[in-house]
Amino acid sequence: MVLKIDENTPVISYELEGREIFVKRDDLMGDNITLPPWGKLAAIKMLFEYETPLGMPYIEKSRPVTYLCLRSSWSGWALGEIGTKLGFDIRVGFPNSKNYPKEMLERIEATGATLVPVKPNMLKVCLAILKKKARDEGWQEFPYAFETPQYLKHFANRISEYNDTYDNLVCIGGTPCTAIGLSQGFKGKNIHMVLTCSEDSAKNQLKKYGLDKDKRIKLHTTPYDFYDELEWLDIPFDANRHWESKSWWWLKENLKDIEGSILYWNLGGAINYSNGF
Repeated sequence: MVLKIDENTPVISYELEGREIFVKRDDLMGDNITLPPWGKLAAIKMLFEYETPLGMPYIEKSRPVTYLCLRSSWSGWALGEIGTKLGFDIRVGFPNSKNYPKEMLERIEATGATLVPVKPNMLKVCLAILKKKARDEGWQEFPYAFETPQYLKHFANRISEYNDTYDNLVCIGGTPCTAIGLSQGFKGKNIHMVLTCSEDSAKNQLKKYGLDKDKRIKLHTTPYDFYDELEWLDIPFDANRHWESKSWWWLKENLKDIEGSILYWNLGGAINYSNGF
């Protein structure tokens, strides 16, 4: 089966509070059948295929590749589908709790990946458990949150084509790895990063990449818990309710204070579990 990754996702105009908002529909990168509706797919494929300057593969096919997938994440599905199609042996770790969606585990298994249950605990503990197992078994670890120079450069390059078009960027800040890549490439006046991670975590990441002095970057929090899907909030396009619902809510509440044109980067849509696979 051919991978259906459409990197040339459109920018579509929507109206919000009487203002025109330009939305980068990266949720259309995946078809929501074989791959999740997620703008990280092309970058993940790039990391699997990347070779070092010495011509060595960044990820080797000779050893299994593992990654921890949390219950709200599509990483396991994406890595399983892309990695196995490219000839890699994928082992997806997951916190084995009753809250983990059975449908997502079925999706991951359907890609040909192997599920690796991990005793539920805090993120750092789960990562440590899987890291130890990988070390004991001789597995490779796919970089967590895909945080690599290549990943950041991928998103910096993708947004650079819009530098002469929009004054403001609004994006969700998760780890916030993807948002940092977008910030590195965007040359507009303001970057509004709406966080689902802690503000301290975001500040540490910005400092790590030398962006802490960039006055264009504004960090914003919301009063909503990560797992609050804001079902009452009207979003006129397919947006992920764990992440993008927070940034769209923030934009709606603060739109009057933003001057100039706005590019809203919609990284992901909602999974439709009723689709076949």
